[in-house]
Amino acid sequence: MEFIDVGVGWSDERDSFSAGKIAAKKAFESIGEKRVVASLIFSSTQYDLKQMLEGAKSVIGGVPQIGATTKWGISNEGFHERSVVVSVIASDLLDFSTAASKDASVDPFKAGRKAVEEALGKIKTNPYSEVEDAKLIARYKPFIIFTITDTVTSTSGMHGGGVIDESILKGVCDLVDVGSSVVGGAAGEDGAYKFKETFQFCDWEVYSDSFVCGVMASKLKFGIGVRHGFRPVKGASALITRAEKRVIHELNGKPADEVYASISGLDLERLKEKRPVLGLYDPIGEFYWLKACFQVKGHSLVVNAPVKENACVNVMETNKGDQIKSTGDSLREALTNAGGERTPEKVAFVYIPNCTGRTNLLGEEASKQLTEVSKIVGKETAVVGFHTYGEHGAPRNSVCGFHNLTIPTLVIMDEPIYE
Repeated sequence: MEFIDVGVGWSDERDSFSAGKIAAKKAFESIGEKRVVASLIFSSTQYDLKQMLEGAKSVIGGVPQIGATTKWGISNEGFHERSVVVSVIASDLLDFSTAASKDASVDPFKAGRKAVEEALGKIKTNPYSEVEDAKLIARYKPFIIFTITDTVTSTSGMHGGGVIDESILKGVCDLVDVGSSVVGGAAGEDGAYKFKETFQFCDWEVYSDSFVCGVMASKLKFGIGVRHGFRPVKGASALITRAEKRVIHELNGKPADEVYASISGLDLERLKEKRPVLGLYDPIGEFYWLKACFQVKGHSLVVNAPVKENACVNVMETNKGDQIKSTGDSLREALTNAGGERTPEKVAFVYIPNCTGRTNLLGEEASKQLTEVSKIVGKETAVVGFHTYGEHGAPRNSVCGFHNLTIPTLVIMDEPIYE
């Protein structure tokens, strides 16, 4: 690439230090003479995480770094379980800084605002320094905000869930544009939804119950897309008439479980087993915010994120084909936002914080998500990401928030905003 080089490597070596070192060496194979500005690292929880990071750092050096634990790391080559995925980004047109807020669950709003304020304070680059056209300044946002949260503290208790993530993101958006500059998700873990222990990485240190962010000042065009592949079931809607944080107590003035079962076409026993996904329509854009039902507790529904009374919810449905297609749709939306829909060959980097639930749903067809990506940008374009327990981002023409069963996608183009 002319303006940016991105390398991605992975390793399933059992020794923690060696796994990090091997993955980092593979990533560096694609880096030329450009200045290395950032590293993103995603790892299985099976490793001694401090040793794994030391191994990667022994190759990369002390550049700003963020990352998280996950069940499956993502690279061009596939989804990697019990492995380490390392990416290295090099460009003279990018500046990257990081920050972490500890004890994020104590005051999530403050944690979000504090970390992004600290990271922004370290940025030395003015992305618009060579831009004279006001239309370009209005068209392209100057900063990418990478966000990573802790899952265990975010999902603990009846009123945990996305309540903490939503508050963190409100803190972030108190300082930055609430539109499409935020991309990220909640850390994951080995195994299936244990919610036992997840970790975040920032500048080669390991954190928990923390909010980690990276701010990238970009003179290169970039865009973010957010899609999920679900659609509303016709006639299967209800009004939330009593709710508290992420617990829906009543729909249409009646016990929530009874109405939920009725509009889903299920009896109460099947409802507890199936728990169809609910969606809240976004009147600003054309997007349904998914609310996965984690639990039917008594007559109440415990969903993944906060809900408001007097909001209308709809039962949602999907299939494997739509889930696979939504991967491409998210990428195409990111390309449109980057102004690169006609030049996908200029995509230098694709970042995907993908919901763990999507890949579980697809089972043996999960790899087709990456096939969709390669169809659009080619097999050689650098791809990195991780499987999340909740996603962060702003759908097109909407605002930033916490998602579930969703796939945000970031693209960075090998094309300056001033061209």
